[in-house]
Amino acid sequence: MEISTATRQQTSLQEGDPWARTLADRLTTGIVPAETDQCTLEVAGQAADALWALFDQARTQANDALARTAAPVRIGVEAGVYDRQYMLVGSNRADRVLSVFLAPASPDGHTCGEATIHGSQSRAGIHVTPVRDGTCVRWQAAHSGAPLTEETIHTLFLSEFGDDPIATLHLSPLAGTDLYETPWG
Repeated sequence: MEISTATRQQTSLQEGDPWARTLADRLTTGIVPAETDQCTLEVAGQAADALWALFDQARTQANDALARTAAPVRIGVEAGVYDRQYMLVGSNRADRVLSVFLAPASPDGHTCGEATIHGSQSRAGIHVTPVRDGTCVRWQAAHSGAPLTEETIHTLFLSEFGDDPIATLHLSPLAGTDLYETPWG
């Protein structure tokens, strides 16, 4: 069924829900509205660098502490272009892996990527998205909007590598669950 151009333009200019107008504009013209924040390669690169920096810094801090206590284990890393696996090396607990998978920015520049963080101990994954914050890019949990901070990464390391139940509880809202909730209220 063919719809005339005049009808398409008239439909997109009418009042209504903003999401519906955006959908109609994209389907009829293929052009993203001007107010949409475009993701450039520079911004996508900044987002990836910021994410890797958070995890790599926590790994360095953890390994420094392990060295000071003469612990026989270290946290190693296997790094790919879009993923990193942080694992406990030097123990029989080698099955401890904290995986970070980065989905790159979309080719059309509408999203600046996202990342998923999974622990190997059957904990729920955390999905994070980059957000511009002035001139820098920061990451936040997709479910709650909570910022992905150094403290959050430290909590991830404590949960995965240290079996810290309190750390796991603190992470649960970021994954879309709240282990503080009880079935009775």
